[in-house]
Amino acid sequence: MRSRNKPWALPFLKDYPFQVYFEPPLNELLFDKPNLTLEIGVGKGDYLVAIANQNPDKFYLGFEKDKNVAALALKKILEAGLNNIALVIKDASNLLEWLKNSQIETIYLNFSDPWPKRRNQKRRLTHESFLKQYQQILAKDGKIVMKTDNVDLYEYSLNQFQSYGFVIESSSRDFRRIDFSDPWTEYERKFVELGKPIYQVVVRK
Repeated sequence: MRSRNKPWALPFLKDYPFQVYFEPPLNELLFDKPNLTLEIGVGKGDYLVAIANQNPDKFYLGFEKDKNVAALALKKILEAGLNNIALVIKDASNLLEWLKNSQIETIYLNFSDPWPKRRNQKRRLTHESFLKQYQQILAKDGKIVMKTDNVDLYEYSLNQFQSYGFVIESSSRDFRRIDFSDPWTEYERKFVELGKPIYQVVVRK
């Protein structure tokens, strides 16, 4: 679903050049940060802000292609006074352009678009084209944590992870029944209120 256009969003994002990036390269200083962590598809930033606040010793990089929701995320980051987050206003199709010299500790995929039609499967964030990039940017013991409300995407992703050499550390078909400590996204709260199960999988390189 496309967000409503906000005329103020782009100028607002451009006011923070050391925290918001539109084109590579990233500031080289970011690669010196310890425990570099990536979220692809930040949305309005609820998860990113919460987890960065919980872990001030880690640095978080968030990719979000929609400038309108990215601006809302940046507002939350600034209001929280967090200096351990940077945003990239791009899709994640060319991660290596941004992160080829990185050692990512964790990649979060929270409620990514399931792209249910077969012809669109290449756009899924667990398609082969993305997994090959994850393999290159993850640290030796790096991991991917994926949550979704879509059972087809969950099952597809399990198969994809195994096919491309990732080791499944854990998986759940009703994650929120057993874990309430992980930060919530806006979508996730809505899904749980509707009685929908949350699927989660954690894999290691």
